Amino acid sequence: MHLWFLVPKPRPGVGNLCKAVFPESLIGNPYEACLHFSSFVVTIYGHEGYSYTVKPVIEETAMKLIIAYIQPHELNNVKRELYSREIFKISVTNALGCGQQRGYHESYRGVDSEVNLLKKIRLEIAVNDTFVEPCIEAIIKGARTGQIGDGKIFILDLPECIRIRTGETGNEAIG
Repeated sequence: MHLWFLVPKPRPGVGNLCKAVFPESLIGNPYEACLHFSSFVVTIYGHEGYSYTVKPVIEETAMKLIIAYIQPHELNNVKRELYSREIFKISVTNALGCGQQRGYHESYRGVDSEVNLLKKIRLEIAVNDTFVEPCIEAIIKGARTGQIGDGKIFILDLPECIRIRTGETGNEAIG
């Protein structure tokens, strides 16, 4: 059984719709839920002496961190696609790794060697929920060649963001 409730004073950048999950033993029993808010901890009282203290589960954050690994020669195409969708704030890092490609063999001065860590570019982009889909579409359109090694995209919840210069938090800090 799930009980949805509004948190009176949500943290910056976090929505105020939360969910408390009741233990299995309470399902089907009549109960009255009296919610006492104390620093995001909810105490639930029911008939028959049930008393549970649970922390609310935040269902949705308003910010995401998108991490993408792409081929180095596709960086300009991806940047062009991101800029066309008005996504300008990105971090770019050189990375080494291998996936399905598993590297390749090369010969240098007659010595055969296996190179299994390939050069990649790591993009990190923090966005508000409204920019998640356009960002993913831009990365895919700019980086896809149809060959093994095009890359991967990871999407993570971003619970908090703070702009150092102004002290802004949450969605306002991402911009």
